[in-house]
Amino acid sequence: MARAYGANASLLAAFEPTYGNTPTGDFGKIPFVSTTLGSEQGLIANDLIGLGRDPSAPIRDVIKVEGDIVIPIDLRNIGMWLKALLGNP
Repeated sequence: MARAYGANASLLAAFEPTYGNTPTGDFGKIPFVSTTLGSEQGLIANDLIGLGRDPSAPIRDVIKVEGDIVIPIDLRNIGMWLKALLGNP
């Protein structure tokens, strides 16, 4: 997956109409200052036995998405960020 840096980075977002449903319509471009969001998927040692002397290949762990996002405090977009953080009023 490609990752944009600097002036090429953009954040697109849309709200779900109800919980668990995919957002429909246009995604809006949202300003942000910086972000460290990323995903990581580790490996777990496979504990199956009875397949010979060689260990089995490791299996994939869950995908962890972690990081921070720094947002600007401006009058145009603070309502959208508050709705994303706290939910509908």
